[in-house]
Amino acid sequence: MRDVKGYVFVADWQTSQCLLGRHPDPECHQRYELFESNNFLTFETLEQTQEGIADYLHMVLVDEQEYQPHDYKRVGSISPREIDMRIAESPEEIPSLQNGKLVVIMNNYGIRNDNVLLGPRVKDKPFFCKNITSRITDTDFKTFHSLEEARKIASEISRQTECPTTIAKFLLRRIS
Repeated sequence: MRDVKGYVFVADWQTSQCLLGRHPDPECHQRYELFESNNFLTFETLEQTQEGIADYLHMVLVDEQEYQPHDYKRVGSISPREIDMRIAESPEEIPSLQNGKLVVIMNNYGIRNDNVLLGPRVKDKPFFCKNITSRITDTDFKTFHSLEEARKIASEISRQTECPTTIAKFLLRRIS
């Protein structure tokens, strides 16, 4: 079982959210990276998280003309969060997760070596994998409540994508 605890931040866009954690290279000038791309690295302190937010805001507001990978005018709020994940690293560990606040993690070892955090399919939200699930960043971090449901989705995702999956407890708390 792998425990992931610490701080991340969420950037709210008009149609989805972006979950960001610590950059894996401490020497990098950019202090943040997508949480799903950085092997689930968190910030250790709230102060480090605020520095990551400042870097992100700088990229969004100041470097807009240079980079332009997104329509920056759609960025809403950016807020720090406390995250607590317990990731099953083998099929034998999955039953110990019990029910409640579960996500499926698809290990997409393609071009970017990303993980994809998936929750239940939400009406009128983007879907993933033939309409059976949604990325949690597209659904305001909705999670599965039933371990059985999460197992069924994980199995179907593995079958359709030929990517390995696992299940994790996923708690994301707003910091006031």
